[in-house]
Amino acid sequence: MSSGRRGSWSVTAVNGVVAGTVLVLVAVLALVVKPPAPPGIAAFAPQANKPITKAPNSQSARFGSGAGACGQGQVCAGRSATPAASPGVAAVGPSASPTPYRGALPPGLQCYEWPDGSVTQTFDPQSPPCIARWDDTKGNGGATSQGVTGSQINVVLPVTNATSNWPTLQPLVDFFNTRFQFYGRKIKIVPVHSLQADQNIKGPWNDPSAQRADASQIAAAKPFATLDFTDPIPESSTLPLFLDAMARAKIISVNGGDVIPLDTASGLAKRAPYAWSYYTTTDDLMKNVATMVCRQLVGRSAVHAGDPALHAKTRKFAIYLPEDADLGGSMPGLSSMLAILDACGVHAPHVVRQHISTQNAGAEAATMQQLKAEGVTSLIFLPFGANGYAHSPLQAALNVGFEPEWVLIGWYNYNTAYMLRDPTQETSGAFGVANWNKQPQLALEPWYQAAAAVGGEKDVGILNSARPFYQEMLLLASGIQMAGPHLTPQSFAAGLHSTQFPNPGGGTAPSYQGTVGFPGTAATMVQDYTGIWLDTRTSGTTVTSSPAINEEKAFCEVAFGRRWTLDTWPGTDGYYQPGVCR
Repeated sequence: MSSGRRGSWSVTAVNGVVAGTVLVLVAVLALVVKPPAPPGIAAFAPQANKPITKAPNSQSARFGSGAGACGQGQVCAGRSATPAASPGVAAVGPSASPTPYRGALPPGLQCYEWPDGSVTQTFDPQSPPCIARWDDTKGNGGATSQGVTGSQINVVLPVTNATSNWPTLQPLVDFFNTRFQFYGRKIKIVPVHSLQADQNIKGPWNDPSAQRADASQIAAAKPFATLDFTDPIPESSTLPLFLDAMARAKIISVNGGDVIPLDTASGLAKRAPYAWSYYTTTDDLMKNVATMVCRQLVGRSAVHAGDPALHAKTRKFAIYLPEDADLGGSMPGLSSMLAILDACGVHAPHVVRQHISTQNAGAEAATMQQLKAEGVTSLIFLPFGANGYAHSPLQAALNVGFEPEWVLIGWYNYNTAYMLRDPTQETSGAFGVANWNKQPQLALEPWYQAAAAVGGEKDVGILNSARPFYQEMLLLASGIQMAGPHLTPQSFAAGLHSTQFPNPGGGTAPSYQGTVGFPGTAATMVQDYTGIWLDTRTSGTTVTSSPAINEEKAFCEVAFGRRWTLDTWPGTDGYYQPGVCR
């Protein structure tokens, strides 16, 4: 991999290890299954519950919405799910490890009940309301849509020719096929060679020409859906041209399992019912960063700067972003960020556009010298790459004695965590807004538990594409389940928009996961954000070698991981509070 992105971590070496630890594929697909119980799961897990055979109150008919009426193709009995707790509600307490139901309703799928009374399809608190059984006497309609038969749902995964992780991800597909209600069908992954996946190793990333060619290949395969560019490393955002091509081909595109789409929330909505993202879009993140800055930082002293001399100075802001050439298109949300900042008194801040491929330490130093001379105390910064090298923005700033606050636009957890390879004089003042779920230790991550539940080896932590693959599959599986037996892109969208996800403990203890759902025309699954700062007790080496890009120790979280939206960001700066980290 080139120094412009993740540095010296060898993807080839990582995948060499992958080849030696291929996951075990389970041959027998059980209908009533034993959930995972890794060490320490008790504090995070729900109780396994009797299979739920009635659609919860938030789900009915074919698409999953209404007052709990028995829907077409479903067998009714059971209880309803509880709505998500709002911010400030007491934390959900720990519960016993889940145990499999051994009752008398085979072939029902396993459901999970949480301490707050909500019921989810699996042990993942972001999973949808449970549908354990359906009335299969009338069948599922067979070939209801492109890429769909009576027994199969074809889903493309763009893969690299060289070091693909795809074969080792199969157990995660097995998990969704045996734990979610697909009405007699199973997801079949169709690997399609991707030029963008090839370039995820060394670049160029976000390449319009590669994504245009990939879109043509995927359209020719005529699948029901496609995932985005997670193989072998999630380095590239999906670009608007790719999303447009999938919509024209009437293919559902599931994106943003780690690196979010370079698009807007309204852009996804305009492509309905085809464009979706697990995490929020770039413009929504930019708006939330600006809102946090206005409510918590503007007009106050730069107390988090690395240079103590700046602590008494009222903040002066600049913005530091990648150039459009590196992004593969214009920066979504920049105009919205500037408008929000302008409204709270930050007028026309200096906007610097960084071209990472130049790797010009002299140019970077000159830029930092200029910002220092302008009296900038706080840089709103998108971590895109080059961290830990001579041309790193943070290293260039230190070289000229400039140690400001680095206000982070957290759009990709690994690139943000990788900043820990930079000098601590700079990273000690790096904090901001992140869209990703708070990461527990590896054995407690939902994707890890899912792989283990179907017989995957315990050493699956080497797969750096497993988390984004799982998260995109979670969105896809939720839509297929809530669509009902008659699966089409339209029923997929209707099912997601009309389902109230239970969200046990969403945004609060014990797991502080992002709150999920698709209200209104929303096409992104996660709906909120957290405040983070870099934990300089963790070395850059630790981040570089972290299994499956698990950055459990890279970040501290405001209020241990509480989450907010545009309407709920507090007016108090909660960063660097004593005794608050993980």
